[in-house]
Amino acid sequence: MSVAKIKSKARPRILASSLSHLLPPSTSGSVIRSSRRHPNQAEDAVVTATELLAYDDAQLALFLKSIETDEGYNLSSVDGLKELSKAQKDDFSDKVDRAVLRIEHQVDELHERLTNLADQLPDSTSFEPRRLSTESPSALPPAPGEWYENACHAGLIEDGGRPVCSIQELLYIADEPATRYRPIISWLTDEPDTVTGASNIESVFSRQFRRWWLFRKSQWINRGFDEPEEEVSAFIESSRRREVDSGDALYTRQPEFNEGERRMWQNMPKVRQVPDGQPFSAYRAAVEFRLKPYRFTRRLQLRKNPHQQDAWTNWLEYLSFEKLTLEQWTAKADFWESQFLSSWRLLAARHWKIISRQHSNATAGRPDRATKADQDANETAIHDFVKQTERYKEARAAAYYQRHRVKWAVREARLLESERAKQAKAAERSRLEKRSETRKMQHQENDQVNLNSQLKKPKRGATGEGVTPSSRDVASATASRRSARLAKMSKQA
Repeated sequence: MSVAKIKSKARPRILASSLSHLLPPSTSGSVIRSSRRHPNQAEDAVVTATELLAYDDAQLALFLKSIETDEGYNLSSVDGLKELSKAQKDDFSDKVDRAVLRIEHQVDELHERLTNLADQLPDSTSFEPRRLSTESPSALPPAPGEWYENACHAGLIEDGGRPVCSIQELLYIADEPATRYRPIISWLTDEPDTVTGASNIESVFSRQFRRWWLFRKSQWINRGFDEPEEEVSAFIESSRRREVDSGDALYTRQPEFNEGERRMWQNMPKVRQVPDGQPFSAYRAAVEFRLKPYRFTRRLQLRKNPHQQDAWTNWLEYLSFEKLTLEQWTAKADFWESQFLSSWRLLAARHWKIISRQHSNATAGRPDRATKADQDANETAIHDFVKQTERYKEARAAAYYQRHRVKWAVREARLLESERAKQAKAAERSRLEKRSETRKMQHQENDQVNLNSQLKKPKRGATGEGVTPSSRDVASATASRRSARLAKMSKQA
């Protein structure tokens, strides 16, 4: 009996009728020692022909790859091969033939990658992505210094924004981001244990600051003003204060500072909630529509000039701005999800078509010859599927984090509404207390007037110049005289 040596470079077919065509006598007498007795067993175990016959196609393919050399798959005198019957030898030849085909078509790799991709299919209720594909760690800019972040935190407050947390809270989160990141998840684009996530935490205030000014620009865009000089100047001055506060006042005095900040403003996207050319009333209606589900108690009061709005109205308008972004990402995710599922079905169908063809050829005793084109097509199908799903994963990730941002903005609106209610109650208490104090002072003044009036009246029975008898004294004197006359008349009678 000869020994089989299957050259992987030439990829010849194995004849199903006999192994003798592939077994050169020069290698007879040696015993194969494989890295596996079974794909899951220990190294250097002798593999017998009976055991190989018990392997399924996938296990035998794994075994062949474990003994592959530069010259091919070397089956050197498999223990017990000579004792096999002709039917068993034919069966063994068929199994080896199918195993080589699996290797050439990369069927097991394809199946494994499909299975892994299937396991990674996101659930709409629990999807929490690891990384946005658009952000490469190697392309990330250096994180801004802590000094600049603190300046941006102050700038947000000055301009009516609401930082996601305090500076002290951010330092606390940065110590253990993997377990403490939840309070700032609305401003992350990746999980905190990644390079991108760590950068997100370090730059949270500066990114909030830039986002706030993007909203400020959108306020004017949606009112029909593309480049209002009033707002451009406000942006430049705000940026100047950030640089000064962070210790770079010299740069702000350079001529190129204003030019650079103006270009930055001009390069900001123009975010429109209504089509260009629509009246302000259409924008107001769009904002009110987006805020309607939240049922805020205080009515929205948008002004043609945003600078005439109070902090409450500005924040609700900002909430509408963030909700618009969520709507856009959700729509993109829904669109790419359909593309994703379609690609998945096509790839899965291709996989099972290969398996079905191999099974059919094996049953009919026909060799299933793999070609370089088949192998390339398999790899291309997987590559295309992965590439096509990148946009879907990006959209799903962006929608996930944007949903958290909208929830955060709603919570802040509730807090602001509660703060305003408390301020209104405090103002009403102050007004009532002031009114009560005013009335009390008036009563005291009236009492003082009455007291002074009493002090000016003469004492009862007092005579002398400048003393005026009271009405009671006059009445008493009149009564006494009347009694005296009655007594005199009685005596005369």
